[in-house]
Amino acid sequence: SFTAILTDLRDVLADVKQGKGSLGRLLYDDSLARDLEAAVSQLEQLAGKLNEGDGLLPALVSDPALKDRFGKALENFETTSGELETMVTELNAGDGLVPRLMKDKALADELETDLRGLLKELNEAVEKLNRGEGTAAKLLNDPAVYDAVSDILIGINESRMLRWLIRNRQKAGIRERYEDAQGPPDVDPTTEPNTEP
Repeated sequence: SFTAILTDLRDVLADVKQGKGSLGRLLYDDSLARDLEAAVSQLEQLAGKLNEGDGLLPALVSDPALKDRFGKALENFETTSGELETMVTELNAGDGLVPRLMKDKALADELETDLRGLLKELNEAVEKLNRGEGTAAKLLNDPAVYDAVSDILIGINESRMLRWLIRNRQKAGIRERYEDAQGPPDVDPTTEPNTEP
């Protein structure tokens, strides 16, 4: 028992003296000791830089306000990341236009072609307007046309007969549009109903 413990201790010390094991290498291996000293020195330099240096990491260590702001920024980043993940999940599961465009290349190609065509037509129309071609361009670009239309409207407003005529024709147009929407009547109101048996 006590003798066995002393024998085990003597064996351990012998191994240490021979440089075996971590403790033996640490005590008797000069290269390991130098590596350990270098590591300790680098840790001391790093600690010094953290305490005195400029930059984000030293500021985070020494400035509580910056540490709080950085923590809040990380929380915001996590929240945004979660929201983006939710949005992507919903897009993948959804059946709206955007998910369909993401999944259906043919549909996306068709939409792209249609959009390019629409943009081309819009550009052509704007170019015509800018060049002064057509009625709309003249209304937009020619002050004389605007003045003429304005003069006509002023004249209409000042003439009681023209106002009546315009209102009358407007009512007739509304009535005709209403009747067209209702469809043809089942019975012609201009004929007499048939009363014969």
